[in-house]
Amino acid sequence: MFFTYYGVAFASGVENVDPNILLYGFDNPRFLGQFQILFFPLLIALFQIFWCSGFNLLAIAVLMVGIAQWCIAWALGGRGVWFGFILASATLLALNRSSWFFVRWQLLTAVLGGLLFWMLFVVVPEYFGIEVRGLNGLRTGLSAREKIWSIAWGMATENPWFGVGPLHFSAVWNHIAAHPHQVALQWISEWGFPAALLAISVVLRGMWCGASRIRRNESAEPLDLALWSGLFAALILAQVDGVFVMPYSEGWMAVLAGLALSRWSEETETIKWWWGGVKTFGLLALLVVLYQLFVDVPDLKRMQMQFYETNSIGSPPRLWGQGWIPM
Repeated sequence: MFFTYYGVAFASGVENVDPNILLYGFDNPRFLGQFQILFFPLLIALFQIFWCSGFNLLAIAVLMVGIAQWCIAWALGGRGVWFGFILASATLLALNRSSWFFVRWQLLTAVLGGLLFWMLFVVVPEYFGIEVRGLNGLRTGLSAREKIWSIAWGMATENPWFGVGPLHFSAVWNHIAAHPHQVALQWISEWGFPAALLAISVVLRGMWCGASRIRRNESAEPLDLALWSGLFAALILAQVDGVFVMPYSEGWMAVLAGLALSRWSEETETIKWWWGGVKTFGLLALLVVLYQLFVDVPDLKRMQMQFYETNSIGSPPRLWGQGWIPM
C-alpha cells in the first residue's frame, strides 16, 4: 500500500509524498518498525533457504520484499530500528564469523533499500519540484523520553515490591506518552523490582542459550541466526520504544520467542506436578477474565467518560492510554 499511495500521489496530482501520510493505518507510522526489526532477519533466512533449495525466483522475490521494507524503514526515520539492526549484526559477527554470509545479505538489502529511498524521496521529488516533508529521522535528543523515564523511576521507587500495577503508568496522565518507552523501567514501575528482575533474568537466560548455540556451531542454520538477530535487535529497540506495549509487536515477539525456545532449549522430562500447576494458574486466569467481563466491562463506558472529564484530555486515548479499569 505504501508504494501504491506513492504512485497515486503523482497520478492524482496531489504530489504529497510525506511518508507519514503514505503509510496509513498506524497512529504513529514508526510503530511499523517494531515489526520490521523482527521481520528483516527472517527475510534473509528465507532468502538463504529458498536459494540453497533451488527456488531462485522465490529467493529473489523475498529479497525484493526486504529492499522495499528497508526503503520504508529509511523513510519513517526510526533511529531505534537502525541502531538495533547495526548492534545485532555486529554482535552476530562477534559470536560466529561464519554468519558473515547472513549479515552481508542483511546489509545489502539495507543499502539497496536506502538507494530506493533516495530515488523515491530525493531524486524524483527534486525532478518534479516537490518539497518532501516528514523526513525527520536524523534528529538529536531523546524526544522528552528522559521525562517519562523519570516518572517511571519515581513510580518504581515509591512502589518497589509490586509496582503501580499493569498499565497503571498511564493511569497518571502526562502530556508526553502513555508508557515509559523503556521496557525495564516499564516492568519495574508497573510490576515492581522482584517481578521485573525475574522477567529480565528469563530473557537474558534465553538469549544466552541462543548465543551459546550460535557460537558453538560453526555452520549455524539461517533460522537460528535470524531468530537471535531479530530478538536481540527488538530488545535493543525496546530500550527506547514500546515494543512490549503494542499487542501487534508483542504477538510477533511471542511467536519468535516460541520458535527460539523450541530450537534452543534442551529436552527434559516433564515434572509430574507441572501440569497440575499449569491447570491451577489457568483456572485462576480464567476467573480473572470472567470477573472483568461480567463486572468491569458493563460499566466501562461510564468509567471512560468519567476519566475523560476528570483529566480533560480531549479525544479518547489509545487502548493502553486509559490505565487500569476502573480509571
